[in-house]
Formats: sequence, structure tokens, C-alpha cells
Amino acid sequence: MPPPPTDDVPDGMFSSTLSLDSLPPPPPPLDPIEDICGSQLSLPPPPPEHTIEAHSGRVQDIVSQLTAQQIEQTAR
Repeated sequence: MPPPPTDDVPDGMFSSTLSLDSLPPPPPPLDPIEDICGSQLSLPPPPPEHTIEAHSGRVQDIVSQLTAQQIEQTAR
């Protein structure tokens, strides 16, 4: 359902009072995050005990212990 026409604007035509000059100017572009934060985005490397390799080795140890316990229980 089309909106009801107003008195000063005929159907199918734009109002002559609206122009691009009356619009506010666009906001200035934002600075990239790197310019704002600088070198704060670069994180230090994690300590060796928190690397994926350390955790995967620990997981393999736990899995091997669990499988050994399961084998002992099923052998009884």
C-alpha cells in the first residue's frame, strides 16, 4: 500500500527543497587500527610450555597411559 501523498509533493516526484547540498558532509574516514594502536597489536610469543607441541605431547602421554590401563583391566 503506497503512503498517502503529501500536499507539497506531487505523486512520483521528489520535493524540490531536498538537494545534495543540504545533506551534511560525510564523516572523515577512520584511521586503521594499526595507526591507532601502533605496535601494541603484536603479542609476544608464548612460553614453550604453552605451545601446541607441548600440549600434544602431553595428550599423547595421557592417551597412552589410559590405553595401557584399559588393556590391563580387560586382560584381568
